[in-house]
Amino acid sequence: MTQKRMIAVLSLSSSEPRLMIAGVEDGQVHIIRCDSLSRSMLNLKLTLPAKLKKLREAGSVILVDEVVPHFAKYGRAIKLSDPDANGRPIIVAAMEAYNYLRTYGALVFPNDAGGRFEVSSSVVDEVRGTDGKPVYNIDWSELKPDTYALMFAVYASTQENILDVKTLRDLLQNLNEQQHQETLDSRLGGIFLARENLVRKNNDEIRKNNEERVKKSREGS
Repeated sequence: MTQKRMIAVLSLSSSEPRLMIAGVEDGQVHIIRCDSLSRSMLNLKLTLPAKLKKLREAGSVILVDEVVPHFAKYGRAIKLSDPDANGRPIIVAAMEAYNYLRTYGALVFPNDAGGRFEVSSSVVDEVRGTDGKPVYNIDWSELKPDTYALMFAVYASTQENILDVKTLRDLLQNLNEQQHQETLDSRLGGIFLARENLVRKNNDEIRKNNEERVKKSREGS
């Protein structure tokens, strides 16, 4: 069965902000577009929430790379310097994914991309420390705004656990919404029940008073 998913990368920690949209299908990663964003945080706060909500509602996996947390609530906060499941910086796994996809012709760029998404192999230099363990020297200056966003996209395309995290988040969100609705229903039910009891009590008192008036009227006659 064809497996499809969309990946949206919001990158704000590089020199210029970017919003990249990529699609993954049958092992092919298609970079659909990479949009330049305003460098005004006020403008971003006004324009990005609607875009990110629309992407999330469409089922996209959203990765958010930012220094000051603000937009992570719309997706998953992530940094290229974060450790991956094997304890290596994510940039190392991302470069491995990039090289693999390029080698097998599985990374497709827009027709007018030119050299925007070319990444130098010198970004990551692996050496052995005195204890024999690998040490990674990373030349961050080799990554431009477009390729910085690209690293997140190719990394996410090879990591099923990222999709699982989103699915789990959606599940928990749905459960929270259900619990909230159940609590609301319970409270409304209690209000309606109290109202019905009050009305019933008032009706009983009115009926009792009427019966007493009728009884006194008969006794007086």
